[in-house]
Amino acid sequence: MPEIRQVWPVGTYLLCFLITVHNIEPEGGETGYVTGPLFSMAANSVLLFLVALVVTFWYPRVAAAVSLAASMLCLPVHLYLLAPVPFVRVFAPNGELSLRLNAGFHWDKWTLMGLLSLAVAAAFCVRWIVDRKPEKSLSA
Repeated sequence: MPEIRQVWPVGTYLLCFLITVHNIEPEGGETGYVTGPLFSMAANSVLLFLVALVVTFWYPRVAAAVSLAASMLCLPVHLYLLAPVPFVRVFAPNGELSLRLNAGFHWDKWTLMGLLSLAVAAAFCVRWIVDRKPEKSLSA
């Protein structure tokens, strides 16, 4: 039986996975100068979240490191979805936008939930990595 300490990170990894899949699904076909690499990184982070979900019960610190990497990989796409024009101006000043977007922030609930879930997942990951208590696994 898994400990409650292992269930919370798994829940946050699953939440990050589901929200990231929801956020990149409609734009999944975009291959623009800016959006192509962003959505590719987010697709890779989805796979890493799945790996972290599976590995958490046997190797929690490895899963935390994988999930932290996944969180960092999908953070840029959430920031792009929150503020596309400022994001392009900062990270690709010579890049052109394929769509005419309104400047400013797009306060979409899914994007905000994605950023919040990434912050919670990163907090759990750092806690697991820094924790000096011996790990308990299901096989022990």
